[in-house]
Amino acid sequence: MTTTRETEQMAEATPRDLHEYLTIFIKQAIVTYLSQEQIDFDAEKMEIDLRFSAQASFGDYSMPVMKWASKNRLGRPPLAIAEALATVLRDMQIPGIEEITVTKPGYLNFRLNRPFIGQVIIERVLDAGADFGQNDAGIGTKVLIEHTNINSNKAAHVGHLRNASIGDTVVRMLRSQGYQVEADNYIDDSGVQVADVVVGFILLQEGILQLPEGNQQLPGESFDYFCSRVYVAVGKAYEAQPELRNLICHPAFGAVETCL
Repeated sequence: MTTTRETEQMAEATPRDLHEYLTIFIKQAIVTYLSQEQIDFDAEKMEIDLRFSAQASFGDYSMPVMKWASKNRLGRPPLAIAEALATVLRDMQIPGIEEITVTKPGYLNFRLNRPFIGQVIIERVLDAGADFGQNDAGIGTKVLIEHTNINSNKAAHVGHLRNASIGDTVVRMLRSQGYQVEADNYIDDSGVQVADVVVGFILLQEGILQLPEGNQQLPGESFDYFCSRVYVAVGKAYEAQPELRNLICHPAFGAVETCL
């Protein structure tokens, strides 16, 4: 079978995504198959259920044709339909497809030509520049993204930078899709956690709490790291002596309502 001019034009087109790219050729293959088998059926009524393959060994995308096998449709065994369509598609010599296989009971499997697809994607990204991927799908929808939220009672570390990067990336991605995004970073500088650190200093002052590395701020140790050690030690002390939580009612807190 020679590739038709219509199919060549399809191959030269730049579809919006891979699903659309494959669907274009599948529709053309269906038309060709119906003509070859002299089946009087509207190709537009053939439901194309293209999906990610269940197993990597099958390929990247798979499509079942079992629903097409009924007598009121094609009236052919599903495996025979899949094999015939695979032959038609292979003859098209589609540049973005490396391999087309068939599996029981009637699946068409597509393995992408990754170097070709990768080159097309990179070229499209470069051509679009900063506007690549932007659309208005989220117009009219407000989204709240809360991220980072460093525990002010512990020392900051590289993991917090990771969380900030991930959170900000999500915010930018959603905004690029038209969503109205509010980004919040809750600074947890009040509440029970702060009270626990104060309790820790009270226990240190009264000689009740002992820190593994010593009760004084170590040479070269920043105050946030020192508070982190106190905070961790207080948590362990609470587990061993739950009654220590009553110290949150200590006058140092200045308000009875802070008691637990």
